[in-house]
Order: sequence, then structure tokens, then C-alpha cells
Amino acid sequence: MEKDGLKTSAPRGPLEHVERCVPLGPQTAKSDWYYPDMDPNIYLNNRCNIDCVFCSSVNEDRLHTDEEIRARILSHKHTISFEGGEPTLSPDLVRWVRFAKDNGVRETVLCTNGAVFENRKRIDELLVAGLDVFNVNFPAHIDRLYDAITQTSGYFSRRVGAVKNLIDIAGGSK
Repeated sequence: MEKDGLKTSAPRGPLEHVERCVPLGPQTAKSDWYYPDMDPNIYLNNRCNIDCVFCSSVNEDRLHTDEEIRARILSHKHTISFEGGEPTLSPDLVRWVRFAKDNGVRETVLCTNGAVFENRKRIDELLVAGLDVFNVNFPAHIDRLYDAITQTSGYFSRRVGAVKNLIDIAGGSK
């Protein structure tokens, strides 16, 4: 497009991103629209240690290969988010956090239910690797509601302890 003899790009409207969308067919369990070139999320596994009724990962197959993880980290220098299933169940989480930081990613985020933080060593490993943000989903403030939402029994006090460990070690800065 030209204006006053100067070449300009086409006008950009609120739906300019639509042509980059990949529509997924009804045969998949994925969302109707997915933006693979814009997604800074890395899915390390599709397993979880609890069964939340609101889980957005149920029946989704978003697991990334090592090559896809490497490419995603190298192409997203602002923020990378490690997700799952439950990403802390992946034996490769620390390695990928370290790889992201070593390759210039400004902010690494862990989206987690926080259950593994009963083990304080896991928190230390992630901090040493360079994890910046612990995004812990804690879906209820009382035990019976927590049990109903997570479909667990008697797990609430253990999760409170895990979050206290995280606060003790990482403090409010992470």
C-alpha cells in the first residue's frame, strides 16, 4: 500500500491476528483456536497429582517435544511459562528453567498446584535454576471446599504447609 509516494503496511485492525490462527477440528480435544507462534507456554507433561474439577488441561494433548521446547524458549525472550498437567512432576523442569535463563529469557513462570513444595529441596532447585515466578493455584480457603474442588481427601493441611515452605524459602519476592 502506498500513501503520498511512501510504502506503508496494510492497515491493522483488531482482528489482524486472525490469519495466524490455526483452527483445530472437532476431532481434537483442543480449543477451537490456538496461536502456536504466539504461545509462550511450555507444556512439560500431561500428568497431575490432583484432579481439580476446573482443570483446563483435562483431555488436552499439548505436550511439547524437546525440540519444540528449545525453539519456544529461543523465540520468546520476554516470558516463558512452564505448565502441564503439573509441571513439577516433570524430571526436566529444572533443566528447562536453567536453559531459559541461560538463553536470555527475562522471566520464567511456573504454573503449579504447589504440592511438591512439601519438599523444600524442590524450591531451592528451582530458585538456583533461575525461576522468577511461582504461580500457585490454591483453589479454596477451607479444607472441605478444597477437597471438593480438587477431588482429594484430607490434603488441605499438607498444601498449606507446602505454600508456607514456598513463602519461607522464596519469600514474597517470587
